[in-house]
Amino acid sequence: MKTFITLLTACAIGLGSAFAADGEKKPAKGKKPRPALNEDQRELMKEIREKYDADKDGKLTPKERAKISDEDKKRIKDAGIGGPRKKGPAVSEEMRALQKEITGKYDENKDGKLDKDERAKISDEDKKRVKDARMAALKDKPKKLPPKKEGGKKGKGGKKKDEAEK
Repeated sequence: MKTFITLLTACAIGLGSAFAADGEKKPAKGKKPRPALNEDQRELMKEIREKYDADKDGKLTPKERAKISDEDKKRIKDAGIGGPRKKGPAVSEEMRALQKEITGKYDENKDGKLDKDERAKISDEDKKRVKDARMAALKDKPKKLPPKKEGGKKGKGGKKKDEAEK
């Protein structure tokens, strides 16, 4: 019995150390892992943080990032860091102004965001204005057509569409 307990304890310690050795931080589900920066890239980012980190917390907030000069943005891009992250079409200035107006009008707790209850109170007229602005933005964007499927349906006798019509 002592041998069994000793072996069980040894296995538990071995498994625990094996899982503890895998200390790499994994990205959240559905997110791509962030690429590791080389020494030059780390030095550049350290320099940028020191220059623009107003509250000295070691991180750049969105407001601090907005203050990064075009020259420094170009240096970051040339170093191979970052790049476009947002998906979808760019938001026009008219659409931003409309979003800001509606947020200001319906944001009761003044947190700069519309929560579920605040969004529910948006009038039909304002919803229509947003919809029209989105439709106008989509008119300029080229449409993607779905890939064309060839052949017949699976499981329906194996005949292709062309053969069935003959």
